[in-house]
Amino acid sequence: MGFSGGCSCGAVRFTIDAEPVRAFQCQCRDCRKDSCGGHSSVFVFPRAAPEISGEVRKTARLSDRGAIKHKGFCPTSGVSINNKPDKFPDLIGIDAECDPSRRSAPATGPTSLQAAIKI
Repeated sequence: MGFSGGCSCGAVRFTIDAEPVRAFQCQCRDCRKDSCGGHSSVFVFPRAAPEISGEVRKTARLSDRGAIKHKGFCPTSGVSINNKPDKFPDLIGIDAECDPSRRSAPATGPTSLQAAIKI
């Protein structure tokens, strides 16, 4: 199953032709800032899996536990795209908010990313 998504303005797009390694909801301060909510839903893939087009601006941040992670975001819309933790150099976290099916009509079922891991 393939996945695709991007930021809300369309300047950054990605496709992934791999299955997620894992998924989780993070409640750390940093992820709450990115999502403007109580958590951020993240799908983890092998780092080489996503093909990303468009400019992704990066910033280095510290997690609540002091680990360095490199957050990628769209410089136009500010939407968080990915997370590359130094601690796991072979993995990349893709923010579930980048799934375009979450932005169209009100959800009537799981999104493509959610369905893939049977949430």
